[in-house]
Amino acid sequence: MRQTFTIGEVEQVRLDAHRLKGTCGNMGASSIGKLFGRLEAAAKSEDQESIAVLMSEVEKEFRLVEKAFRSEVQP
Repeated sequence: MRQTFTIGEVEQVRLDAHRLKGTCGNMGASSIGKLFGRLEAAAKSEDQESIAVLMSEVEKEFRLVEKAFRSEVQP
């Protein structure tokens, strides 16, 4: 998604954020889902600065969510 943003495909960022918001909601990862919702809104309004900030927040939260999910599936 960051690469998509870097090349200026803001509409694709919006679409991806929307899709991932729903996926995260279905998986119970509401905190990152909310970030994707904010990212979707920022992309819809083409707010480049907010998109960049939210991308960083999503990446940080993703690492936490990934760690939590991994701990749930390991014996």
